[in-house]
Amino acid sequence: EIRDQMCKKLTGNESNLIGYWTFDELSGNTLKDISPNHFDGILNGNPARVFSGAPIGDISTNLYSNSWLGKTLKLDNIEVANVVNNPGGVHIYKVNSVPSQTGGLTDLTVANPYYGVFLASLDRDDYFDVSNVCNFFVRSDNSASQWVETQTLKSVNERQEIVALEGEEIIFDLGVYRVLCDQSSYTLESGITELSGKSFKWNTGDTTPDISITKSGLYWVEISNGCGIFSDTVNVLFEKKPSFSLGPDETLCLTQPKLLDPYDEAAGLHFKWQDGSTAQSFEVHEPGTYWVTIENICGASTDSIRIEKRVVEAVDIGLDKIICDQSSQSLESGIQDLREKSFLWSTGQSTSSIEVNKSGIYHLSVTTVCGIDRDTVNILFLKKPTPFDLGQDEELCVLPSKILKPYDAKGEFEYKWQDGSTLESMTIKDFGVYWLTVNNACGIASDTVTFSRRPPDNQEIPNIITPNGDLFNQNFVIEKEIRATNQLKLYNRWGEEVYSSDDYRNDWDGDGVPSGVYFYHAVGDCIGERRGALTISR
Repeated sequence: EIRDQMCKKLTGNESNLIGYWTFDELSGNTLKDISPNHFDGILNGNPARVFSGAPIGDISTNLYSNSWLGKTLKLDNIEVANVVNNPGGVHIYKVNSVPSQTGGLTDLTVANPYYGVFLASLDRDDYFDVSNVCNFFVRSDNSASQWVETQTLKSVNERQEIVALEGEEIIFDLGVYRVLCDQSSYTLESGITELSGKSFKWNTGDTTPDISITKSGLYWVEISNGCGIFSDTVNVLFEKKPSFSLGPDETLCLTQPKLLDPYDEAAGLHFKWQDGSTAQSFEVHEPGTYWVTIENICGASTDSIRIEKRVVEAVDIGLDKIICDQSSQSLESGIQDLREKSFLWSTGQSTSSIEVNKSGIYHLSVTTVCGIDRDTVNILFLKKPTPFDLGQDEELCVLPSKILKPYDAKGEFEYKWQDGSTLESMTIKDFGVYWLTVNNACGIASDTVTFSRRPPDNQEIPNIITPNGDLFNQNFVIEKEIRATNQLKLYNRWGEEVYSSDDYRNDWDGDGVPSGVYFYHAVGDCIGERRGALTISR
């Protein structure tokens, strides 16, 4: 903090500043307090006024180092260099006001700021050079009344206060902004023809009057004539007329938009697409011809592209199928061009067609460059109903309960009986005509059966039996063919019941009764009600 402040005046506004008296008044006995407190002082005793030699300026800078090789310290154009031996540090201060004593200065130089330089050292073997200035007026410090003109300050070991003289101004112009169209290089010229006593320093590191450049950017040069440094800057843009391609015409799926984006970096470019839009890129959703004109400061170029929509065969494995009396069926993908396609059936197979032998729902997924297409088919294997027989027509005295059933096993059939019922069987309890139609998608089968009532049998009932063991007229036969249940009762001549059966089967031979005349009473579905006399003769 001491180094930074010891060669610099206060501003008067520093924090905690109680009073600040500079003693710069040239007359009178009032000393102005420059601090905000304004504690002005009064001189007493008529003291003598002297010029201070203190190294005080408006601005100061310093450099302290243990090694001075290649080290310099600069303030404006005043540069301390070539510090020899090992001083503690170097200070430069600048005074913006007119010197208190101006002896030896011209009217032009009085107005210039002046500088002070010194080493922080008491060793007279430590010294330095002051450079970058054409001419000097120098003095040791502010207590010296005369300034002396000199052209060099070399090997200085004491403090020096300096008024630097400006040299002749170097006037040149690199230009403001250069646009170089379709050029790979360009020469930047300083325009200086008289090179004597001048040095050049470009921001590229070049030290020649002119340089060749190949890249866009900001370029500057500093030209020094020993009395000052003069510089100029120019912005150079290497630009090319737009050269681009939207690419070859394409055939696309267009399941996703196609992005036309001819330039990664669009700075300085102006776009105009076929629809009048001006964005850097364009999304293609439909087939067609698309073009864009791209313009920059060097010109304009146009390109176009034709986008066709790729035609993809749709997957079609057919309509739902009913397969009649077949053991298998081929399923085809419906795709003719098999290139760049992969197939996956619900069965796990990966061919374009498969053979199936079971009823069910089958799926096929076909993957192409445009995505995945799917189709489904329902396959039903059926057999045509086989012919069946409900039985022979029958004429019966009594109809026993019957079950009509065409098939033992259940099939994929539709049934329709004569009464409209749709069951697989029918129970018969009444005489009549019965028919059944059995069908499915593969065919139809039908049959009819009739059960009719037999009229009562009027055959003659024998009036004599001879149960003598000769096998003729052995039993009492009331019905040649027993078709139903018959009831039979026999009575003697006195009306006494001698035999009775509720289910007579032509098997009575008069057993248990003597020969003689008897009377019978028979009732049956086929014979009706019959009465008569029966003689038993042995």
